[in-house]
Amino acid sequence: MTITVTIAPCAAEHRPKVYTATRSPLLDIAQAMSDACDGLPIRVLDGSGHLAAVIGDASEEDSGDVELF
Repeated sequence: MTITVTIAPCAAEHRPKVYTATRSPLLDIAQAMSDACDGLPIRVLDGSGHLAAVIGDASEEDSGDVELF
C-alpha cells in the first residue's frame, strides 16, 4: 500500500519570492505517517501533482493506493 499526500500553497501570491531551504512541516507529518505505518512509502506531490518526495521504503510500494487530501 502507498499513501499519497498532496501539498500546495493556497494561492500563487502566497509563495515566497526567494527560494528558501526551510523544511515544510508537512514533510515532518509525512515522515510521522510513514513511521506509524511501519515504513510504508508516503509520496508527496506538489501543487501541480508532480512527485516532490518519497518518504519511507519505496521498495514496499504496490498497487493499493490510499489518497489523502
